[in-house]
Amino acid sequence: MNNLDTILQSNLSTIMCPKYESLPYLERQRTRLIMAADGLYIQSHQIWGVLAKQLWKSPRILPYGKIKEADTFKDIIKNIVPKILPQFINEIHKSFSDKKEWQGFIVLDNDCQYKYEPVEQNLKRTKATYQTPNPNIVVDIHTHPGYEAFFSIEDDNDNWGGVKISVCIGSAPDGSLYSIQRYCVEGFFFPSSDWIL
Repeated sequence: MNNLDTILQSNLSTIMCPKYESLPYLERQRTRLIMAADGLYIQSHQIWGVLAKQLWKSPRILPYGKIKEADTFKDIIKNIVPKILPQFINEIHKSFSDKKEWQGFIVLDNDCQYKYEPVEQNLKRTKATYQTPNPNIVVDIHTHPGYEAFFSIEDDNDNWGGVKISVCIGSAPDGSLYSIQRYCVEGFFFPSSDWIL
């Protein structure tokens, strides 16, 4: 196999789901593609959660084993974010009152504790550039002051590699804040219906 193909396979391997035995264990901090009886899945095993989602549904049954979708990423949105949100909620409100974008991270530190980590920002009226401080980002949160929450092409580019939860906070027509969330898994995006705000 070509060395470049070997590198690609080591970063995002593709396996066939066994039909007559268990699926091989996926090590932590790894993501893989799985061809199963009903189509193609992506599976990610992070320190903070496990996700298995179908990417493509086969029009016929394939000669492979079955896999079930799984989602423990939602536990981060339901349990961890609400505990840490009070640490930076004032910064979010200031972003909207100043009409300047803001970004912050929830990271998993070396002691396996979740914490808020501010981002060094170069703020302009409608755009911000950031320096990402920590490779252990679990949740990436940013604001859209004065307009709706959505994921832009720039957001898609920023979320292209790695695995994390991305949150965008925007303004509803009545001025209240609301959020949208998605899981970002090696360039694949999965909307989450669990709400932060």
